[in-house]
Amino acid sequence: MNFNATRDFAKKTTTPEFFLDDPNPLIRESLLTNPNITEQILNELIDDPSINIREKLAKKFLYKASRDTNFRVRYAVLKDNPEVPENILKLLVCDEDVRIRKKARELLKINKDYVYRKNFDGEITIKLVIPSKFNAVLKQNFLDNFLLSLEQIMLSIDNKQDVLLEIVGDDPLIDPEFFIKVLHKLRDFCSIYKFNSISCTTNGIFLKKVAPFMRGVINQVNILINNYNQAIRSEEILETYSLPDNDYREIVRILLDNDIYASATAMIDKKFYNFKKFRDKFIKWCNDIGFVSLKFINNVYKSKSENIFLKYMQDSLKDDKLFLIQKENTTILKSCQLSTKDGFLVFFLKDVLDTYEVSPGLEFFVHDDAKAYADFKKKVPLENYTFPIGYVFDNKKFIE
Repeated sequence: MNFNATRDFAKKTTTPEFFLDDPNPLIRESLLTNPNITEQILNELIDDPSINIREKLAKKFLYKASRDTNFRVRYAVLKDNPEVPENILKLLVCDEDVRIRKKARELLKINKDYVYRKNFDGEITIKLVIPSKFNAVLKQNFLDNFLLSLEQIMLSIDNKQDVLLEIVGDDPLIDPEFFIKVLHKLRDFCSIYKFNSISCTTNGIFLKKVAPFMRGVINQVNILINNYNQAIRSEEILETYSLPDNDYREIVRILLDNDIYASATAMIDKKFYNFKKFRDKFIKWCNDIGFVSLKFINNVYKSKSENIFLKYMQDSLKDDKLFLIQKENTTILKSCQLSTKDGFLVFFLKDVLDTYEVSPGLEFFVHDDAKAYADFKKKVPLENYTFPIGYVFDNKKFIE
């Protein structure tokens, strides 16, 4: 039997113990993916002469690996591991290798100030911030480099969690030709790296022109519309031009023709005389236009808007005309997904401006300078991020 055949057999044999004494370490390493491997065999492999084998088993046998003679095995105990016991960290903080000492100190500090969210079952979000300034040099730099930063983040997450890509900015479509160039680059990138979903948030003005180029890249568009009443929209919505109802109706149809769902997004930052009435009329308007959902969000730039938003969310949760589908109440995210009797979806999504301050690891950014960051404020470049990437932590100061 040649090497490849032997290696394939070692991966699936029902008697993996017969390969423990194979002189080729690659054959013995193949046992690690064998579904029939036993705990007894693993206990023998943690003492294998092959550093690669011991390194791959380090997280399973923390105590023994932390005392291994090879620094790679000891470092594997710490790398991308949010659950190293404090007694092992205190041992490795005195390690002879400076890289191990540094990583152990970082994890000790994290454990002091943060709690690892063990039961995280959501998505890690990457926000791609499109440049809004009409600066040719800035935009060319973004086109040349943003995929490198996006790849850096994706490789760091390494399939530990599902990833959602959100395309954002002052309005990412403000320069339609530039945005189309971004889409062309993303199309090739997405054939290699898979996102759970790719969404875009915009005021909708340039969607007619851009929508055909979104097909096969973006699957959801969130259109900022703060009011169903066109006259009020024109006067109050972010001091920008608002489209007529018929334009929204046409945009939604064009998006659907390109296999893209459209959601209306409304920012709640003021009190309503009768929010229930406003909400129900907004739902009716969205249904008529053709939106698949309506999303209410708080204004992260106005701290007082959070309490107003949460009150309206709680009131809607108690409304017997709306049916609860899903609810989340974590340190950073308070949200719910509701449905009307005819299946129209209504979301309440409470967020904060910078998730890094509250729950590092939940979001990453490729900013308008095309560099990768762990925070909204560009203070933490990805290379300076000390938390294990692909995991979410909660700051103890904000835990309720």
